[in-house]
Amino acid sequence: MRQYSVSQPPKEKRKYSNIRQYHEDYLKMGFSCTGDTDNPRPWCVVCGEKLSNEAMVPSKLKRHLFTKHSHLIDKNIKYFQRLLNSQNKQSKNMTTIVKISDKSQEASYVVAELVAKTMKPHTIG
Repeated sequence: MRQYSVSQPPKEKRKYSNIRQYHEDYLKMGFSCTGDTDNPRPWCVVCGEKLSNEAMVPSKLKRHLFTKHSHLIDKNIKYFQRLLNSQNKQSKNMTTIVKISDKSQEASYVVAELVAKTMKPHTIG
């Protein structure tokens, strides 16, 4: 049994954080990279699930592919590249569709302010 004196507190275990980096071969297993370059996270191009950085190990990525997408095991990298490209195109289209012009945003604020000042129901606007 170890005896500690009052002047020496017991040493605490340090947690080492090993930030794993994305490798292009992970696309063969259906994973792309998301997040910033300091802390990348694997992102499944099939189901859209984002895993933690600790899961960026080939064995864990393969396990996800085998358990959740077993019908895609025989697919080659070209299939996953097409999925990734279509996801990127959809996200770009969505940002252009959803974007509101600055003038219409400002007009909306002015109308909301006028309705609030007159203390009328917001359905008037």
